Amino acid sequence: MFTMSSASHRILGVEIAAPLLPTNGRLRTVICLIAILMLLAGCNTSGLYPVTGTVVDASGKPIPGLEKSNYVMFAQVPDGISSSMGEIEVDGSFRLFTNKPGDGVPPGDYYVYLPRKHRDPEKAMPQVIADKFENINQSGWTKTVEKKRNHFVLEVTPARPRATKR
Repeated sequence: MFTMSSASHRILGVEIAAPLLPTNGRLRTVICLIAILMLLAGCNTSGLYPVTGTVVDASGKPIPGLEKSNYVMFAQVPDGISSSMGEIEVDGSFRLFTNKPGDGVPPGDYYVYLPRKHRDPEKAMPQVIADKFENINQSGWTKTVEKKRNHFVLEVTPARPRATKR
């Protein structure tokens, strides 16, 4: 057990009356515990939460070439003004960011789609998934990002092979 001091102490430039502070070498311990509790209470001060996932076909396998042609986009409901995006890896996995890679996504409801990348402003990459998944109004996906780690599986249909001209 500890006793209470009758002297005053200066902590961070503030004079604190001693009856509020324990003595017998426990002052540092109390201050450290308070600091740790403050850090734990504010673990996520950015307001952004991790969002990961995979893009797969109906059999659960990644779509070949998707990592080169498309990316994942989350546009906030209802206006779609705020958005978060992520690159699709060869294995179909993705991790979303809002301002910089690795920062996460604000909680809320999102329209989800997979826009196609462009080689330059006038030339899109080859199509590897059905058109509807590339369009915010047609993908049919809405997802809710919660104040925790989030993981989503997005199932897509590969694009139909285009008929070749003879």
